[in-house]
Amino acid sequence: MSTTINKYGLRRTIPPPIKKAVRYRCGFGCVVCGNAIYQYEHIEPPFAEAKSHDPDKITLLCGQCHDQVTRGVWSKEKVLEENQSPFCKNSGYSTFEFDTSSKKPFVIKIGNTEFL
Repeated sequence: MSTTINKYGLRRTIPPPIKKAVRYRCGFGCVVCGNAIYQYEHIEPPFAEAKSHDPDKITLLCGQCHDQVTRGVWSKEKVLEENQSPFCKNSGYSTFEFDTSSKKPFVIKIGNTEFL
C-alpha cells in the first residue's frame, strides 16, 4: 500500500491546477501509448523524494505503462524520453477501448445528451 504523505510532508494528492497543467502538456493521455485513462507519475524525483508537485516533473501514464515503470521493466529515462514527445501531442488524439459487449448497453453521455 502506498503512503499518502512522503517524508517531506508532501501529500500524494496533486492539486487540481497542477493536474490541469500536466494533462495539457501531455495531450490528455498516456505519453507512451495514448490511453485516455491515466495516472500521474512523478518522474524525477519519485514521489517518495519529491518536495513539491512540480508539473514539469510529473507525467501521465496509463495503468499498464505505469506498471512497467513500477516493476522496473522500463527505466525512468524511457519515461523522460516519452515525456518529451507525448503520443497524444504527436498523433492528435488519445485512445481508449470501450466495453461494447452485446449484453451491456453502450451509452455515451455528454451533459444531458445521451447517445445509444
